[in-house]
Amino acid sequence: MRIFITFLIGVFSCSSCQENSEDLNGHWHIHKVGLEPSSFGAYSTIDIEEDSLAVFDKDVFTDYGFGGVVDPKKQLMLFGGECLVLNFRYKLLDDVLVLNQMEYDEKNDITFVGKRCDHNCCDLQEEFFKNTIMRIDLAYHQDIDNLVTYDSMPSYLRRGVYVGKVKKAYYPCYNNDYIVSLGGQTVGYEDLELWREKQLIKLPENKRSLIRVVIYADKNSPKDQLIDLINQLLGTNNEPIYLALQVEGEGFRLGYLSLPPVKDSIQRYIDLLY
Repeated sequence: MRIFITFLIGVFSCSSCQENSEDLNGHWHIHKVGLEPSSFGAYSTIDIEEDSLAVFDKDVFTDYGFGGVVDPKKQLMLFGGECLVLNFRYKLLDDVLVLNQMEYDEKNDITFVGKRCDHNCCDLQEEFFKNTIMRIDLAYHQDIDNLVTYDSMPSYLRRGVYVGKVKKAYYPCYNNDYIVSLGGQTVGYEDLELWREKQLIKLPENKRSLIRVVIYADKNSPKDQLIDLINQLLGTNNEPIYLALQVEGEGFRLGYLSLPPVKDSIQRYIDLLY
């Protein structure tokens, strides 16, 4: 009997060690496997604490993201999302996180792989734009007093318009030229009015006047293209338009410069910044 009890203790001890040996904590960069670009963007992130609490695509500056749970026993990560697209099975192989989507993949498919990334390997500006098809390096601005701070403009009120070149993963689809993207996922702004109407529909009527259009333009964007975009935005509505800029100093900090609603003044602003 003593031998049997000792054996059981040994089995449970080994099982406990095995469960506790999977250290999932930290900041993970998740990349899609295969040649097709991911609908999530160039890559996504998962932040895990206590091997049980997690956030998918956590905002660079806030805790906003898809909150979820990790179940190490069943090897599941559950974030929900539209049509449960963010529910994953996972395995930790050495220091590589292997994921597949529960609702869409076969059990043994490898759809995404993740690598743990500390603050030394993270480019926060690149991470900020990770869910867009655009590759953007923002211009700098010295006078922080003239800028609206990032946290004072709620994300649900910001509507992003992006100017830059597409990321390498999208080269087969687009030319390597400076292009405009409404929302960061589609190219061109011929349907500017339609895009604006779609943004308004997403908010209650009493919130629609609070929408702010923010232009995220690469610092090497052609001035003529940028001025034309701003003038077209000014012509569609009376909503304030802002230009996103980096704040000079340590680390990646972001602010928004309010553009004057007068077309003649735009050239002066662009000449100063680009």
